[in-house]
Amino acid sequence: MDFLKTNTYGITEQFELKEKYDHLYEDIFFNGYTVVENVLSKEVVESLKTELAKIYKTQSEEFGVENLKKINDENIVRAPLVYSDEYIKLACNEYLINLSKKIFGDNFILLMQNGIINSPVNSQFQSKWHRDLNYQHWVTSKILAINALFTLTDFTFETGATHVLPSTHLKEVFPSERFVKENEKCLTAPAGSVIIMDAMLYHRAGVNVSKADRIGINHVIGLPFLNPQIDLSGCLNLPEQYKNYAQYFGFKWSSSKTPLEWRKKKLV
Repeated sequence: MDFLKTNTYGITEQFELKEKYDHLYEDIFFNGYTVVENVLSKEVVESLKTELAKIYKTQSEEFGVENLKKINDENIVRAPLVYSDEYIKLACNEYLINLSKKIFGDNFILLMQNGIINSPVNSQFQSKWHRDLNYQHWVTSKILAINALFTLTDFTFETGATHVLPSTHLKEVFPSERFVKENEKCLTAPAGSVIIMDAMLYHRAGVNVSKADRIGINHVIGLPFLNPQIDLSGCLNLPEQYKNYAQYFGFKWSSSKTPLEWRKKKLV
């Protein structure tokens, strides 16, 4: 085996970089995260922000602002792709799809797409440490899901950038307060970047002490035995140009109500 020029002793296996996305997979595999800059153009970022504001206004009117506060869902935009084709396009981004193929093979599903508005005046529920596969205290040798957070504004320490605990996707338990303070890392990234993590990595939103909102669009993508947050097959009007992504959006994997419906899904 041809190893890199790193001096080693007693090493018989080494992660090999053969294809385009291998280095991103390696970062996620070992550290639990990676950051890719300049994924979205300034024009796309601005358009997505404008769309997100409209969708949040619609959702707030549908459910009521006070009701959003009651369920700790204020400043969260659920499944914006149901409301805007621009967000369907974002969910089909090259990095998401190709990295998902690298990690999962041909069978994976979009489990969640949410807009997260980290406001400087409101406390953010996402600022609590968590995994994106919530309430799980076990780990696996294979990656079950990833989350990909697109930055629509600059993620800095002041704006409340995402904080991670590197490599905690490899351990079941949440570490002590001492470990957290000494090892947490703030992932800064300019607008138009994407932060990709193993969904079992412990992370949190930072505290926004700036004067502007910090906005990100999170996606969780995983193996199809995992249950999506929202059954997109029941509410997403998939444009013709995205029909090839029907499986990714859950049209094949959602539970069937009859044997005939199950068989029809096999044709997708």
